[in-house]
Amino acid sequence: MTSENMTTTIRRKIMKDFLRTLVWIDDEIRPDKVDSLGQPFRAFFYPTAQKFQKEGLLVHLHPYDAGNSGEEGDTFATDSSASFDSAALLANKADIIILDWHLGLNNPKNSIRLLQKLKEEPAVRCIVVLSKFASKFEEEMREGKMIEGRSDASGESHLFRSVGDAWVNDNGTHIIVMEKHRLDEDTDKFGDSVLDNIYKLMAQAHPDYLHWAAVEIAAKLRHFIPEWIQTIPSGADAAVLSELISPETEARTFIPEHLLEDLSHIAKLHMLDSLAKENCQPKDWQNRPNLLADIEATNELESNAHKRFVQLHSDILKISEEDIRKIRESTNCKNCSEFIQSQMQFAQFCETMAKNVKIEPTFGSVYEKLEQQSQETCLRIYVCVSQECDCVRANKLMFLEGKESSPGAAGFGITKLFFQGKEYRFAARAESLMTFKIKRNRSIAELKKVGQLRHATARRILSRFWNHMSRSAVNLPTFARLERDEK
Repeated sequence: MTSENMTTTIRRKIMKDFLRTLVWIDDEIRPDKVDSLGQPFRAFFYPTAQKFQKEGLLVHLHPYDAGNSGEEGDTFATDSSASFDSAALLANKADIIILDWHLGLNNPKNSIRLLQKLKEEPAVRCIVVLSKFASKFEEEMREGKMIEGRSDASGESHLFRSVGDAWVNDNGTHIIVMEKHRLDEDTDKFGDSVLDNIYKLMAQAHPDYLHWAAVEIAAKLRHFIPEWIQTIPSGADAAVLSELISPETEARTFIPEHLLEDLSHIAKLHMLDSLAKENCQPKDWQNRPNLLADIEATNELESNAHKRFVQLHSDILKISEEDIRKIRESTNCKNCSEFIQSQMQFAQFCETMAKNVKIEPTFGSVYEKLEQQSQETCLRIYVCVSQECDCVRANKLMFLEGKESSPGAAGFGITKLFFQGKEYRFAARAESLMTFKIKRNRSIAELKKVGQLRHATARRILSRFWNHMSRSAVNLPTFARLERDEK
């Protein structure tokens, strides 16, 4: 008997908490028919829906009326019907969609139109396509202009691309194709296979811990919301409206910022199962890095300092600066480079916002020169360190220059940062601080915005810069100075 894989168990639970609603769209769903036309509903669809309900899903079986639209002229026409409109409305609200691919026709016209409709409400949703001709799915999607072309530069987020045996787009929709069920098929087995495929789809799209932590937060937000809303003070309308009457005030920006900060504070009070210790055992990892394989400590291992990192799955706190130096210096160790790359990715996650949404400057905005000089020996970035009120109104803003750096100790008066796969150093020198003029549209003539640091990261860089620049020097006897070692 094999032991239970805790990672899989916890992640399947998170999936069930996150995906709560299911709509099944099929022209064979006929609950209104008491003759043979209603037999598929009674014998298959309804029992399978009960299986899903026992798993905690809110299920709707949607009868699709293909009507008499048997025309074959324009296969992907955009005509509409009440049946299609109601199916599209429900599909946009559902977390899981089970979709009969041909929907009573001999082509996927209606299903293609439904997929196109989903772009109106981007969301993380899983679609299980059921088709008697599963092998033709890609061909039919391509004919319906639903697959990204190799040279496609339009950036249409609703178009799909192949990832393993699934299809995904940038709107959060994930598709997996299954052979269409038989009406005499065991409904419990079919329901389990659908849920297994949905988990496989989620695990394939989000293979690592940070993604599953995000999915769990999204699933738990509904539990935090009552407490969050109750903490908001009442009776503030007069003040709020007095701000909102004027289009020039900043209330429209800081009100959602404060509300989201409150929600974040409440969410932090709840431990995430995806990050719990029992979900972090290497033996259970689904996306297990090769570099953290269980390796017995041997004399050879102890003598090869650059390999000692393989023991870090037991306690990262035991690593030393010497260990890190040896790992970085290893030139014939593939796992060493993978380990370093992983650490850089994690550090970058901790220091940098995932997405730069504002085009105007804000505290911690990162810029590059419009044209990096080819003769420069290292790349440079410029971090805005002016406060938010100046970023909104001032004609000139202050920036700290960061230069591309090689890994290693920071050095005296140096602060380091990981940004877009590179390491940069900020030196506490007068020439590192510079100003740029802001144009009326809040852009900068010489620079382009390329990212956004987390506020805590930007504050750390600025604080260390000013603290070093304003440091006090006191003349002391050599003995006292050496004994204190106050660097």
